[in-house]
Amino acid sequence: MNENHVKNAEVDVLLTDYFKAQMPDPWPPCQASQTRLPRRTSRWLTFTRFAVAASVGLLLVGYLALAGMFPREPTSKINQDRNIGRHTPATTAPANSR
Repeated sequence: MNENHVKNAEVDVLLTDYFKAQMPDPWPPCQASQTRLPRRTSRWLTFTRFAVAASVGLLLVGYLALAGMFPREPTSKINQDRNIGRHTPATTAPANSR
């Protein structure tokens, strides 16, 4: 068991009783305001969103253009021969005449 819980049990009970006594017993209902704030659309906000979208598009186009300038390397350097699985005729050596 937690030693702090045992040591502070009296203080905990005292503080709990104090704060419960300070709270109103039936809690008062919430008084919600009936006024709504008007929704403002700012041209600056619209311009900012357009600027972010345009910059992301330009970054994507720039990336693709730059990537297209470099040659592609094969993913594996093993078995690059295009004749895999094909039978190549063996060359016959000339017979030695005796």
